[in-house]
This record gives sequence, C-alpha cells and structure tokens, in this order.
Amino acid sequence: GRILTGVNRGLWASIGPELLQRGLEVRQLELAELWQACTTLREHRGDGHVAALLAHGLGGCEAHVLAAAADGVPTEVLRDNRGWSGAQWKDAAARLSRRGLLRPDGAVSDDGLALRESIEVSTDVLADEAYSSLADDDINALYDALVPCARQLQESGLYPFPNPMGLPVI
Repeated sequence: GRILTGVNRGLWASIGPELLQRGLEVRQLELAELWQACTTLREHRGDGHVAALLAHGLGGCEAHVLAAAADGVPTEVLRDNRGWSGAQWKDAAARLSRRGLLRPDGAVSDDGLALRESIEVSTDVLADEAYSSLADDDINALYDALVPCARQLQESGLYPFPNPMGLPVI
C-alpha cells in the first residue's frame, strides 16, 4: 500500500552503480544515497498521508484547496504547481463548502481545521512504522543531523516559503 515508498526503495540498488559510472566521488555518492534515503522516508509519510486523506473523503484537489485555506498558502502556489485548473479548484472548494469545511468566503472553518488536524495525526501514526526500530536517541540524532541540512537549503533561497511541498520555515 506504499507505492511511492516501494518505488524509491527499489531505486536504492541502482543509485550507487549509476552514480559511480558517472564519475561521482565517494563523498558525493554518500550524499546522493542520504538524499535518496530521505526521499524514501518522505514518500513513506506521503503514502500514509494519501491514505489518511482518502479515509477522510478528500480527493487530491480538495486536499490542496483545504491545505491552502488552512495554511495560508496562496492559491496560485498550490493550484498552479499541481496543475489544477481554475474550474477544478473552484469545484473542489464548492464541495468543501458543502461539507462545512470552508466558510462561504473560502476561509477554512473550525470543522476544516479539525479535519486537517485529524488527518495530520493519522498521517503521523502511519509514518511511525518507518522509525519503530529506532531508539529515541537514534531519532534525536537523525533529527540533529538533518536540521542543519534543512537550514542550509532554506537559507539558499532554492525553495520559496510558502511552497507547494509544505516545507515549513525552520
């Protein structure tokens, strides 16, 4: 049930040989393998997030409309990046409004915020499996190792904030 996780795990065996063939140095290869491992973990969470969205009756466009309203992300950032048309976005917003998840002005309702929180909690529970074999100290060490990398990416300006990936400012 974790399609993107499986595809990314399947790439692991080919990353090293492919990159070595391209002439990458060992340190560059290690960084590429770390990047792929992080991508696989991100997709593991993403697969669970899609399952949680579907379990709560939200399709793709509806999930993005609700996220934009709840997180204050400009419509254009999510709609255009994900390839939704204006009509699809409007229709999804109307469906969310009928469910009471958006107010008539398009702002997220209290029920919409509660649903988003429930989806995030479900997503986090589903993501725990990937870390269940790690001790708390190991998880903290992983976090401590990755936060400086995330800060460097943030400071580089390569990713706008807000962004379509939902990356928060650290």
